[in-house]
Amino acid sequence: MASVSFFSCSVLQYKNYHNRTRKFDIHKPIYPSKSTSDIVTAKATAVVQPFARRSANYAPTLWTFDHIQSLSSEYTGEDYKARADTLKDTVRMMLVSKVGDPLSSLELLDDLQRLGISYHFQEEIRNLLERIYCSYYKPHDQWDNLDLNLKALGFRLLRQHGFQVPQGTKL
Repeated sequence: MASVSFFSCSVLQYKNYHNRTRKFDIHKPIYPSKSTSDIVTAKATAVVQPFARRSANYAPTLWTFDHIQSLSSEYTGEDYKARADTLKDTVRMMLVSKVGDPLSSLELLDDLQRLGISYHFQEEIRNLLERIYCSYYKPHDQWDNLDLNLKALGFRLLRQHGFQVPQGTKL
């Protein structure tokens, strides 16, 4: 019976040859604490030139600090501040008055978050979500009767605001 060999020599011969010819010269570089060019190896000391780092060569900005400070807005007067306060009060009333319809109140909350103005109404949003959580989420039978849009929107908003809404519940 003939043996098939894929190597020109046996594995044992290869190991013996490799052990005899292998030298234990470790060439791991030891990097100094400086970021400069001296790299010390176990065999010899070599001087390496520092790398030239690539740069994106962006043009300097045209917007200096003085230029930004000189910009003014026509919406800084007392009239505009009073109008903004009235609009905030209107939105607060909308958040408080949306008691009966959870879908419209959650959509309003989602719109406020997407507009980036929800930080003005944090207390009202928290109260609204607590009302929705207590009246629609805790009794699971009511969640089973709600439409999928309300379930998904309620799940996301309640989770974002730290309410413990389990993932596996039949929302």
